[in-house]
Amino acid sequence: PNRLERTETDRPGDTMPEETAAHRADNAGAQTAATGDGGGQRMRIPTNYRFQEQFRLRYDGSSLYAMSTTAMPGAEYFRNMLRQIRQSFAPPGVNYMYRDRAGYVINEPIKPQVVPVMFMLDRDGNVVDVKKGPTIGQHLVDEACMNALRDQNFGKPPPEIFEHGNIFGINFVFPPLY
Repeated sequence: PNRLERTETDRPGDTMPEETAAHRADNAGAQTAATGDGGGQRMRIPTNYRFQEQFRLRYDGSSLYAMSTTAMPGAEYFRNMLRQIRQSFAPPGVNYMYRDRAGYVINEPIKPQVVPVMFMLDRDGNVVDVKKGPTIGQHLVDEACMNALRDQNFGKPPPEIFEHGNIFGINFVFPPLY
């Protein structure tokens, strides 16, 4: 019989052996992609994934950063991660303001804004995908924020950080100078 035809011995609701084997192979590939266990498939952040902020990194020359809570699982790991992101972040310009005899001099190539960036971690601490949320459209700033995360390795994370998934959100905050 053809592989899609039922035989007399098949009962309604039974799946055919060929279908079952094909279905298992498809599911194994999907699980490999979801768990990051290899298979040559690259994990991606879903297109319709809704951004959720877990971290905030403020860029105005200060070293301020914030996590949603210090009681979150793996807080020390995330604190070190934010330190590493801050050190690797290279903005496309520097905002500054000073006062001279004529008044205030303001240079603000980066407009005040918040750039939301989502990133996906694998079990080894590698960033495997980066995606930005809605921004005001300063492409150089957006790219600098994404490049601070791309191809990073933050070290082996504790397993408890994956309780709610492996996609995390960070807001890069660029406050106004005055």
